[in-house]
Amino acid sequence: MSSDDSNDSKASRVLRIISVILRVVGVLIAALVVVDAFASGTVRVALSGVNGFVSVLTPSFLRGLFVFSTPFDGAFRGDFAILAMMFLVADWILCRIATSLR
Repeated sequence: MSSDDSNDSKASRVLRIISVILRVVGVLIAALVVVDAFASGTVRVALSGVNGFVSVLTPSFLRGLFVFSTPFDGAFRGDFAILAMMFLVADWILCRIATSLR
């Protein structure tokens, strides 16, 4: 195994680890979108800290974009949904790059 092969496999492993982290964060944010759509009352208050943290992660041009109230007394957070898609697309891209480096 040459030094270049070793560096490629290390880079591939690092990219895979980053992609798994992005995937987990994307899925968690997508789950938050679903919970927010149905959240009301005390659940909404309990999630306000989590929503605030995710809002900090959201780029400024997305914040508050496509936020609609739902008939279930919750709110569909379009900005969070787009953010989750961004994380999942970044995960997919990194997986493709990591596979090509093998």
